[in-house]
Amino acid sequence: MLPTQHLLQFTLPRAQSALNRLDKVIWSKAGEVEVKFGGGSAEACSVAEAAGFKYEKVAVLFGWGKIFDLGWFEIDWVGTEDPIYLHWRE
Repeated sequence: MLPTQHLLQFTLPRAQSALNRLDKVIWSKAGEVEVKFGGGSAEACSVAEAAGFKYEKVAVLFGWGKIFDLGWFEIDWVGTEDPIYLHWRE
């Protein structure tokens, strides 16, 4: 929480400043992404099985299956050596 103060005209700029600071800490631009698709189906498979799939590069707006189908993808951030973590929200 921001400390209380009587000058209400500064509330919005203070809140925006706090959001900007959080944005820099939480989000970062990862750079160029290369996505490959290994296959999809309604049936689940193990990670070991998916490791043997032939992954092919896909284009933007790639459709890969029906609703609730499972798909295996490889995501590579070009030129990035540090680990990048994904957080899915649906």
